Amino acid sequence: MQGKGGRVDSMLGQRTRVGEHEAMRKIKNEFMTHWDGLMTKSGECILVLAATNRPFDLDEAIIRRFERRNYS
Repeated sequence: MQGKGGRVDSMLGQRTRVGEHEAMRKIKNEFMTHWDGLMTKSGECILVLAATNRPFDLDEAIIRRFERRNYS
């Protein structure tokens, strides 16, 4: 999977944001469900790379899924 374009915080921000549309919340949940499925397959190496200048605006469930984080 390769994502191009904007920052990850624009798509995967906190689900508790006021005024967030229910459809966006469902997209985040679906993304995390697929991510969990990828991480459970043995013998595969998957790299998920995300960039943002607002890491603390990301949903906590998304942050937990990253094994490594680099804050510069």
